[in-house]
Amino acid sequence: MRKLSRHSAVLLLAVTLQLLVISPASAMEDTFSFLTTEEVATRNAHISESGELDFTTLMQEDSISLKRNDGPTIAVNSPVGFELKSPIDFDVALQPRGEAGVDMGSLKIEYKLGPIWTNVTRRLTREARIIGNRLIAKNADLPAGNHALRVTVADAAQGTTTAIVTFTVVE
Repeated sequence: MRKLSRHSAVLLLAVTLQLLVISPASAMEDTFSFLTTEEVATRNAHISESGELDFTTLMQEDSISLKRNDGPTIAVNSPVGFELKSPIDFDVALQPRGEAGVDMGSLKIEYKLGPIWTNVTRRLTREARIIGNRLIAKNADLPAGNHALRVTVADAAQGTTTAIVTFTVVE
């Protein structure tokens, strides 16, 4: 068996560590439940009372609308489009505007649950990979129907941007 040089061993270790950072075990799982059992029940009860969730007041002509825009730029790479199949991938890139850096600690992701917004930041970030100013979560299981997410982030100068992403999951 050929012995690795010290340089080759260090390089191999560095590549292995990089792969572990980029591909954590949670990213390799099949799917994760985006909503808790209680949230699905609340959502279903709201749909039973008032019909399918209607987000037309939140939407413009695109599936992404900005509600406040004096902080970092929010680029939602996924989900994109109005009709998607579950599981859904999330890919959100946050870009600084000007010299003020993105405050990743301020990132807040909320899900529209009937008439209220519920904070799902912790749940989503547990399943996500955060690479620099980018959040990537793969295989989020969502029920069929209309969905809306509100993404808010601030920068070091306290500028804030809020974007609302709407989409429909089809069966």
